Formats: sequence, C-alpha cells, structure tokens
Amino acid sequence: MEGHEAGTPATRTSLIGREADVQAVSDALSSSRLVTLAGLGGAGKTRLAVEVACRLAPAYRDGARIAELDSVTSATGIVAAILATLDPPGSPAGPAADEAAAARLVALLRPRQLLLTLDNCEQVLPDAAALTDRLLGGCPQLTVLATSREPLRISGEAVVAVDPLPVAPSSLRHPAPAIRLFVARAATSHRGFELSEDNLGHVAAICQLVDGIPLAIELAAARAGHLSTAEIRDRLLHHPGSLASRDPTASERHRTLTATLDWSYRLLTSEEQRVLRRLSLFLGATTAADVAAVCGLSELDTHELLAGLCEKSLLVVATRDGVSHYRLLDTVRAYAHHHLEGAGELETARREQARWLITCAQRRACEPATRATAATTAPELDDVAATVAWAVAGRHTELALELASATWRAWEQSGRHAEGRHVLSEVLGLATDARLHRARVRIAAAHLAFLAGDLATAGEQYTQGLEEFRELGNEDELATALNGFAMVRLFEGDTAAARALAEEALTRFQDQDNAGGSAFAQTSLGMIEKHARHAVAAESHLLEALQGFRRLGLGREAASVLDTLGNLAADLGQPARAHRFYEGALQLQRQAGDARGAALSLNSLCLVAQQRGNLDGAWEAAEAARQLFAEVGDRAGEAATLNNLANLAAERGQVRRAMELYGECLQAFREMGDARRLATALHNLADLARSVDERQLSWDCLLDATSLWNRLGRTGDVHAGLGELRGLTAAWGVADVSSLERAATEAESDPAIVARALESARWAAIPAPIRSPEVSGDGPLTAREAQVVGLVGRGLTNAEIAGELFISERTVESHVSHARQKLGVDSRTKLTRWALEQGLAGDAVALP
Repeated sequence: MEGHEAGTPATRTSLIGREADVQAVSDALSSSRLVTLAGLGGAGKTRLAVEVACRLAPAYRDGARIAELDSVTSATGIVAAILATLDPPGSPAGPAADEAAAARLVALLRPRQLLLTLDNCEQVLPDAAALTDRLLGGCPQLTVLATSREPLRISGEAVVAVDPLPVAPSSLRHPAPAIRLFVARAATSHRGFELSEDNLGHVAAICQLVDGIPLAIELAAARAGHLSTAEIRDRLLHHPGSLASRDPTASERHRTLTATLDWSYRLLTSEEQRVLRRLSLFLGATTAADVAAVCGLSELDTHELLAGLCEKSLLVVATRDGVSHYRLLDTVRAYAHHHLEGAGELETARREQARWLITCAQRRACEPATRATAATTAPELDDVAATVAWAVAGRHTELALELASATWRAWEQSGRHAEGRHVLSEVLGLATDARLHRARVRIAAAHLAFLAGDLATAGEQYTQGLEEFRELGNEDELATALNGFAMVRLFEGDTAAARALAEEALTRFQDQDNAGGSAFAQTSLGMIEKHARHAVAAESHLLEALQGFRRLGLGREAASVLDTLGNLAADLGQPARAHRFYEGALQLQRQAGDARGAALSLNSLCLVAQQRGNLDGAWEAAEAARQLFAEVGDRAGEAATLNNLANLAAERGQVRRAMELYGECLQAFREMGDARRLATALHNLADLARSVDERQLSWDCLLDATSLWNRLGRTGDVHAGLGELRGLTAAWGVADVSSLERAATEAESDPAIVARALESARWAAIPAPIRSPEVSGDGPLTAREAQVVGLVGRGLTNAEIAGELFISERTVESHVSHARQKLGVDSRTKLTRWALEQGLAGDAVALP
C-alpha cells in the first residue's frame, strides 16, 4: 500500500469497530498539527494510529512515518527513534550530543510535509512533550500523531479518547463492535468459526468480562482454536488473569492484559497507586468525597489525584447532577484489588469504607428522597453488600452489625428488598455479644420481611428484637419497634393485638416526652381504627398525629398523615374530600423536596380520580408518580404504579396494554421478592383475563395468587381465592377439582392441604370458552362495562352481578352508571334493551 511504501508499517489485520474513531482522528488532524490518541493500555491506540497513518499518508508530500517509543527511556532515545524512520535514516546520537542531535532532527524535518506518529509516549512523557513542542515550532509543515496513556499537555494539542469497544446492544444480525472483533480474530484461530444463536451469549459475556478492551478480546479469541466459547467464558470468570499471547513477535507488555496494566501502574506516582488501589473497593461510580474518606486524604488532594488517573486513562469519569462520579473498568478494578491485598491494605481500607458508609447512611436518613440521593444510594448498596460480606467472612461482627443497621433503609427505598434481607440474614447469623446492634438489625430484617409480605418472618424478628430491647432497657427503640410490630399484626388480621401494640408504643413515647414518636404511634392507631371501620376514632387519631408533626415542623410526616386521611375519606365514599387531603399532602411533599413522598401522593390522587370516573386524570397522575419513583430509584413504588396503570388500562378497555403493564409489574415484584404485591397483581391480572374470557390465564394467575397468600399465611385472602376458584369450576364446568372443596373447609387449620389442592388444580383441564359477540375496545364501552351490561341484560341484580364477577357491588354500580352515561340511556330497562339488541345478554329472556 502507498502508506507502507512511504515508511508506514503495513497493517496485518482488519480494523474492526473503529470506523467512527478513524473519522474523528482524521477530522482532528485536518485542524490541528498535534493529535494525541489517549486511552487505556490494550485499547487499540497503536492499531488505530497505524490505520490513520496508512490512509492519510498520500495526503502528505513526504508521506507518513511511525516512531516506536515503547523501549525508549530518554530524550536521546526519542530523537534516535525518529531519525531511524527517516529516509535516509539519521545517525543515532550519543548522550553527549543530545542538543546537536535534536537540532539536526529539526533541520531534517523543517522542509518536509510529513505525518509523524510517535507511538507509546507515556513512559517518556515529559521528554516526548518537550521534543514535540520543539519540532512543531521549528517545522511548519510537520503534523504529529501521538499515542499515549495520557495527553502530552502542550499548546495546540487535540486529544481523541480511544475507549474500549461497545459490547451492547447486540444481536445475531447486528453484533456489537466488540463481538465483531472477537468473531474475526477467532476465525483466524479456528477456521470456520461463526457467530450463532448457541454462542452469541457466551461471546457477549466474554467481551463484557474484559470490558470490551481489544487486546483482551484478541487474547481470548486466540483460544477459540482449542476451547469452546463457554469454556473461554468460564476461564475468564474463574481465572481473569489467565489470558496470554502465544505470538512470539508480540511486545512484552502486550503478552497479557496484566502486563499491559503493569506498564501503566509503574508509571503512576506512589500516591496515585494508593488511590487506585483504594478505588478497587467501589463497585460502582463514586465521588471524590467517598474516595477521600477511604484514603484518608483531603478532598482537594483527592480531586487532583483522581484527575491524574483520569488523564492516564485508568479511570472513567462522568458528571451527574453537577457532581463528578468516578468508575474503574472491571478489569482495572480486579488488577487494583490484587495490589490492594498485596500491599496489606485491605482490612484498613475496608474499615475506613465501612465507617464512611455508616456516616453517609446516618446523614441521608435525615434527608428527603430526591433524584440526587437516589443516584448516590444505588451504587452504594453494592459497596454495602461487599463490605458486609467482608466483615462477616472476617468475623468483624460488631462492625457488620453496625453497618447493616445503619444502611438497611437504602434497601427499602431502592426496592431491593430481597438483597437487603439476604445481607441482614448473613449478619444475624454471627454469634455476638453486641446485643444492641443485633436488636437493631432484627428490627430492620423484620421491616424488610413485612414489606415483602413475609408476615411470619417479620413477626418472629420483631418478637426477638423487642425482647432484646426490653432486656437492654432501650425505651425509645423499643417503642419504635412496638409501633412497627403493630402494622404486622394489623396485616395478619389481628386488629386487637395491633391496637394493643400501638397503644403501648404511644404510652412509652409519651412517658419519654417523645412528641415525634407519639405522632407516629397516633398514625398507626389511626390506620388500625380505619381498618376496623371505626371512622370517627381513626380520624381522631390521625388529626392528632397531623397536629403533632406540624408542631415539630415535620412536613414529610404530616404529608403522610394527610395521605392516610385521604384514604379514610375515600373508603367512606367521600372522593372530593379525599382529593383535598391528597392535594395537601402533595403540596407539602413538594415543599420538602421529597420526590418519593410526592410520588406516593400522586398515586393516591390517581386512585381517587379513578374512583370519581376521571380516568384521564388518574392516568396523568399515575404517569407522573411513575416518573418520580424512577428518578429516586424506588423500584417498589414504580412497580406499584405500574399495577395502577394496568388497572386503569383495563378499565379503559385497553386489554393488550393492560396485559403488558401487568407483565412489567409482575416481573418487578418477582425480582424484588415482594410476594404480597405480587399476589395482588396476579389477582388483578386474573380478573382482567376473566373479563375477556381468557380462562386458562385467569385460572393460572388466580392459582398463583392464592398459593402466595397461603405461603404468606394470609388466611382471609386464601379463603377468598379458594372461593373464586370454586366459583370458576362451577361456571366453566371444570372437572376433577374436588380437592378445592376440601381445602376450603380445612384451609384455616392446615395450609398444607391448601398447597396440595392448589397443585392438583394446576392439572385441571379448563374448557375453552364459547365466544359471544364482543364489544370493540374502540367502542363506547370498556370490556368490563360491556360484560356488566350483558349481565344486566340477563336480568341480574347488582348484587348478583357482583357475585358472578367476584367484584364489589359498589364497583358494579360504578360500571352501570358509566355505561348509562356513555350510551345516553336514563333507565336500567333501556340499558337492558340495548344489551339485548347488541347481543351481549346471551340467552337472556326477552323483555315483554
């Protein structure tokens, strides 16, 4: 090729995945006489520089030259390397002739129009920068393309970052650049190697494990001749440093990825090395404040050191909400962590990190949930889990307990309940004399179990935690735990026990003059009386709580009480009053800057708007709530809102959209391990499927929901579920489910019988429906409204329709009212006649 003839090395392999980079470098060279390709070792800087030089050589009268500096250690060596590339070659200079050699080089290059590439400048960076500055100043037609782990930092320099290759998104037809590189290199090791459905996942995993670094991808692909892609992936998982080049011509620093990183590590200052080692403790993006705390440095010094690591391409930085967040690639993190252990710093660093995580959690507990705090909390949880695991493994019991008890609310707010429960369970498995911290962790574990719907575990942990607090005489935390335990008893259906616990909590708070605690206890009592349908007592307790929180200036807590008052009003059939309470709560949450609280209030506004028949307003409120939950990282809240949106879509008659939304929220609840909400969503989906006569789906979802209620010990819901299943067997003519009858009578005494009956019912043959004329989703009525009108046409009363569809009589009244409004009919008789005319009433008897 022409570039080769002009003195540029010929390329031996195709350049893959760098088309945009070639263009970016070419564009930079058109406007700047010095362009530096900066990137991590192994990212492919040299290969990219050679490609650009080969392509652009014809554009320069004297072509292109490449000077390899990887073995150079001095300014004299740089001059000698450049002179060796010229035609005719210059004479290498000795140490005594440095200045003369540099001057001769300038004289040789001054008349030439040349593209000069200086490859691997990092180990002689100051000398390379000084000589480049001199050459550009004395040679007006010279253009320099440099490759380095960090910029040269001289006037006029344009820096092009050479990042690892993208791994995603990828598909068989459109593989990502990293995967294309692997396939191309693997084909040279194993003739006939092709990407397929069978190996696509393995190849993507390989590329992900090496962070898309081209050198590592090529080293892995070279194994395709004797290992399957699954075996290469497994080797990388268990032995990440095992890849090595078998090419005898490869430079020593490119023989392994570790050797490449060793090259970069040796070029760091001792302080930069120390910070890099400590950075390996952070599994996600982190801030300078976090790093400073773990390193024991000032934040100002840390900023400077982090800037140096970024410039040396060892650290990735991104700005989020006006704050810089730093992240190591996984390969660099593993390398740095190895050095952290080798330096004997792991235990000290982990302790510093644990103390910092505790400090951050305690500070955040006093702040409202905002988008910024959520962005910080999410990656921190991975660090919490890793630090707790280290503490548990090393039997650092008290530190593990303190960290777990300080950080558990982040698991709650993020919706990662299952992970949080696992972390707390690991800590509680430690033998300890630190009874106070253990009691705190027990209460935290109880609360997360309660959120997941595991009332049995929640009750056990609360009981043990309360016993420990009583023995320790810790009155304040004892009262708080009593108040939490009251909610578990309430959800178990034991209103009397719940009331007794909340009243004891209130008494203890009042004895301690704890006004805030008293307000919380009053809130619990209000919820308990609301559940017991004692509306006057419920409102009295809630108003007392509201005044208490307002006196203390606790706006978020006052807003929560307003939400509960709104719920009470909605239950009493007072939607306008409920709306006012919810609006007041939303205003307070916004004033407090509490995005999560605002989302909860918006969800309440959604429900009351739905109750008032304002489906558009309900949808708007739910979408706003969903966005806020997503911004603060509350997966549980987002999933609950998806369930609300699914309910709205179903009521609108948008069956397909409702099915999709139910599918999303079911997946989210499963991932979080939230069995209680999962059962509710399954029941909602069963109801929707039944309304459109999707019998098998309805049957399966109702079975799953009832099974979950049985596991959670929710006897009332189990009986209701069994009743619905028995109703369906009669309505659809389902055979061989007699075990459901027996389970319905013995469920309360023996949940095992219910479990066996439900499992047996999964094998029942569900008869296919006999399709009747359908009302289009685009018609005036929703699918549910059409179904209710059809039953009206058959002469059923509202109570009979409620029994037929397993919904409340109030809901039937709402559907009938909406249908009459939409159809413009003013009586039930006219509605019945319309149903008959449209064929919705089936075999109903015609009106006289």
